[in-house]
Amino acid sequence: MLGLGCPKQAFAKIATPRSGRHFLQTNEQMYGQLLPHSTYFKSLKSHRRTSMLEAFEQQSYHLHVETLLSQGIDYLKAFPELDEYTIEAVDGHFIDHACHTEKNSKGKVYAAGGIYALNLRSGLLRFLCLVTNGTQRHQEIPVLRDHIEKQNKGNNSSQKHLYVYDKAVTDFVWWDRQKRHANYIFQC
Repeated sequence: MLGLGCPKQAFAKIATPRSGRHFLQTNEQMYGQLLPHSTYFKSLKSHRRTSMLEAFEQQSYHLHVETLLSQGIDYLKAFPELDEYTIEAVDGHFIDHACHTEKNSKGKVYAAGGIYALNLRSGLLRFLCLVTNGTQRHQEIPVLRDHIEKQNKGNNSSQKHLYVYDKAVTDFVWWDRQKRHANYIFQC
């Protein structure tokens, strides 16, 4: 197209960036603009900002749940004995690392992953907790336990929970202790 007299900018407008890095490079080359691509992630290194985002996510999630329930969306309404419970299907999900993922001290990179929860009453899916950013190897079950223990100490510790999880979370002693916090597991 450049040989046909089309300006470089016209070609850039119809070309699809192949990646985020390609978009940034094209934007700089074509328009001379440097976009601050790392400031957002650098700002998350602040504990205060990270806490603010976590609080925003939790409040947003609860507002969405309340809105759906007020609209009559309750996939478990046929089971009134479950009304007191937050019921979530929970599982870990890991993805291969990106080519630019930072390596650990041994030069290894692991799959990054987190634990996600699907609210079986409303159908909302949310990120529950981070298992690993890819620089360390972690098992999801201890991370889930830590998350639940933290939740037990939180503001809404009186809320009853029923978790649907695979058999990987079998730990009869730990789950027996969770009864006092009204946390139960249903394994499938």
